[in-house]
Order: sequence, then C-alpha cells, then structure tokens
Amino acid sequence: MTHTATQPVSILTRIKSIFVGKGSLTDFGERFLILDRDYQSSIKGMYAIGDVSGSPDIKAALNAGYRVGQRLGSLPRRTTAKIDYDVIIVGSGPAGLNTASELVKVGKKVLVLERKKRLQTIRSFADSKPLFLASTGDPKVLGDFPFEDCSAKECFESWEKVLESKPDIQINALEDVCEIRERGAFEVFTKTKSGDEKTYLADRIVVACGKPRNLARLELGNTGDGRIQYQTRYEGGVEDRDVLVVGHAGSYEGFEMALDLSPNNRVTLIYEEDGKPDIAQSVLDRVENAVSAGRITFYRNTMLKSVDKGTIVLEHRQRDAGPLEHFMDDSLKNVLKAETGQTTIPNDIIFTGKIVDRELPSTDLRQFGLNTERRMSPIRWTMLMILFSFFAFVYLGKSGKANFIPGVAKLISGMEDLFGGLRMYQIWTIVYSSAVVTFGFKAIYKYRTQYRDNKQANHQTKRLLSLMFFQVFFLAILPELILHNWRAYGLVLAWPLNLDPNSYGGFLGTSDS
Repeated sequence: MTHTATQPVSILTRIKSIFVGKGSLTDFGERFLILDRDYQSSIKGMYAIGDVSGSPDIKAALNAGYRVGQRLGSLPRRTTAKIDYDVIIVGSGPAGLNTASELVKVGKKVLVLERKKRLQTIRSFADSKPLFLASTGDPKVLGDFPFEDCSAKECFESWEKVLESKPDIQINALEDVCEIRERGAFEVFTKTKSGDEKTYLADRIVVACGKPRNLARLELGNTGDGRIQYQTRYEGGVEDRDVLVVGHAGSYEGFEMALDLSPNNRVTLIYEEDGKPDIAQSVLDRVENAVSAGRITFYRNTMLKSVDKGTIVLEHRQRDAGPLEHFMDDSLKNVLKAETGQTTIPNDIIFTGKIVDRELPSTDLRQFGLNTERRMSPIRWTMLMILFSFFAFVYLGKSGKANFIPGVAKLISGMEDLFGGLRMYQIWTIVYSSAVVTFGFKAIYKYRTQYRDNKQANHQTKRLLSLMFFQVFFLAILPELILHNWRAYGLVLAWPLNLDPNSYGGFLGTSDS
C-alpha cells in the first residue's frame, strides 16, 4: 500500500513535448470558441457562454446567460421541423441557468442537460470558500440569480431557492451530451449515468459548460478502503469522525475543507510542500486559530503513506532549514511544522483538496464542428514557418551576418535599394511600426463593435492609441526622421533594439558614427 513507481520518460517523449502538447512551443494557451457579438458560434443557431466564451467569473457568466436568454427569447423559430424543445442548454452553471430563466419567462420550452449534478460549479467549492463580485465588466448582476460577495454555501442555497420557484426549468442531471448534429434542427444524443441513451431535437443550442475542476487522485496502491472522497462537499454530512484532509500549498480547497469539518470532527490537515502556502493570509489566520484551539492538527512536508483498517500512516519527510523560513512569521513557524519519520493515526474518512484544472472542453466541442481560436492547421503551420524565416532574414540583415548564407546578402541589398537606400534596421523599424498600427486599429474596431461595455471599450481604445503613438513617434519618427541618430532610442529604451552593426563602436565612445 505504498506509492506507485513513476515510469521513466523516454528521450523521444521529452523531445516531442518540446514541440507538441501543453506547454510546448506550439501551445497557444486555452482555445476559446470563435463567437459573434451575440455569442453565436460558427454554427448558426448554436451559442456559447461561460468559460468557453472567455467569461470565467460568476458575474460575467450570469450576465452572458441573461443576454443570450433575452436574445433567443425574442427570435422566431428557425425550423419548421417537429422539435422537442425550443432551446437545449448544455451545462447547469450560472450561465446556463440564467439563460434558461429568461427563456421560460417568454414561454420557450427549455431543457438543461448536466453531466454531473445541477449547480455543479458551486458544488465543487468548499462551503466556506469566499466568492467575490468582480469589479470589472458590467456594474450590475443581471437576471434572477442573486450574486454578491458571499460564501459558496450561501450562494448555493440562494440559487436553490430560485430554482425551486421556477418549476418550468427542466434540468436533467447526470446526463452527458455525446454528440450534436445540425440538420435544420439540432439533434442531441445523450447518455445517462445508468447507461440509457436518449435523443432530443431542438431549434437552438446553448453551450454553457465550464472548465472541469477535478480533484487529484492520491497515488496509493489501493482505493483507500473506500474512505477517500474526491469531492469538496460531502452531501451526507460528517460528524464525530477522524478526518484526514490532503491539501495543496497553492490551492484553497484543502484548507477550506479542513475549516468546514473542524467544528464537528477531529481533523488532520497535511500538504506535501515545504514553506508557507501560497494562499490568502486570512485563510491561514483561520487555520492558525483552529490549530491553536485544537480543532485541526496541521503538518507540512507530509504525505499519506498508506491506508490500513481504521488507521492511516503519514510520512514526514526531512526538510532543509533555510531561506523558506524567512517567508514565515513566528506564529506560522509554530503551526506549520514537520517532523521526520512516520505517524500512525486513527482515521474514518479521507478528503483530497488538490484541484486539477483541466483544459476547456474545446476539444470535445470541435468534434461538433465548432471553430476555436489559435487552432493549428496546415495553413497556420506554413505561416509559422514563413514568419520564422522572415525573422531569421531580418536578424541576418541587422546583424551583418548575411554573408554566411549564399544569396541572402544580395537579397538584403536589393531590399535596401527598393526602399531608397534605407538600411535594413531602418526598414525593419518601418515594417514593425506599420504592423503595430495595423493590428492596433483592428483591435480598436473589435472592441468598439463587439464589446458591450462602452466605458470599457473607450478605455481600451485610449490604451491602444497610446501604444501606437509610443511605437510610431518614439521608436520610429524621433530617432530616424527628426534626430537622425540611433542613440535617440536610449531616450525610451535601456538598450537600443535595432543597432546598426557599424555603430557599436560609437556606442562605446570610440567613434563618432
């Protein structure tokens, strides 16, 4: 019942990871769906809100759901085919439920499909987890689901009351969407937890699924005798038990679960890392108070070694005393302590509080035919190679190393003649400044036509215009056209970005060039 051995990683796998996969050179981050200003996707009649649309905070999700509900509620039916529902919503988080709430007000027949439990977004948080009303975006929360600074439990209970007052919202929980086909109407294929397969026809679809928040599996050789719980809220309640919470230094959940369980149980909280956890000081203060009161026993640099009948074995690993101590105040030194060796303690139930943030479900959505941003295709690979070649060409021209490759020096000389005798570094300045201005105006157009908050759009416009002015005036016009001296770049840069190779001596003061 020890930790399983980690398989060695081959050299080919490591080389592949440099170019392909998460964190590689071709990883462009999360890929959101391409949507218009009404949140409609590349497939007409299919909309997307919440995490997949780039609105991860609760207020933004609620407001996006409200707007889509208002929009779809005002539109006539698209198809004359016999349908089961006017709108099917995939996901029962804040975005999906607020959409459904607005649609049922105008008499639309709506079905909400949820692969887990309804309000799973809020269920995934510990009861005491603080939820904050974002200060950005719309100043108000739109729709029938109230939201303000509160705990996850308070939010969950208030939203449950709203759902109880809206019996027309049909929510099928524990039903996973397997496939969506568009044939005039949308054909939605699902599978329930019990294995039953179902098919629905809908006039429109709203994808409101968010980023899954899964709890990391404990690397034990067995299942923990059924005691390990991979959930942040235990529905049945836990009282008068010996509880272990396996926390994580960069995650609030384990600490908040321990605090929730501590009033009615004997709680031991561990995390494997050394040093002070990277979480809010207010949470650490509450943990410290609970430890001082004897409600929580807290070990750092400790791991769950094995699970036996009625007991567990904790292994305290040796730590190096050193710089980490400087990040911990005296009170935390006394609380967050580690020992060497092993400790056997009684145990009834184990919770893991290490959250594993998975990628957005864009991969699953692409199989339905939806287009996403930053998707690598043969055309994009070709453009990437052209861009790489262009920058290599510019570097050779600016560094004076063009003679190392046959033909490049002649090509650079031809370009300089084409631009009226300008040097390569001057041509690059013109090209780069032109690119900044072009993409700057494109971004301004996007914000002013697609962004609904005019105040925020105006603010973004001013920021983009100032960036464009800074590039064009200080990094092009001033040094090249007014002062005619590359040292002018030193007015705004600690080191000039485009040095003429022949001017290096002048920079050192050994010539007048």
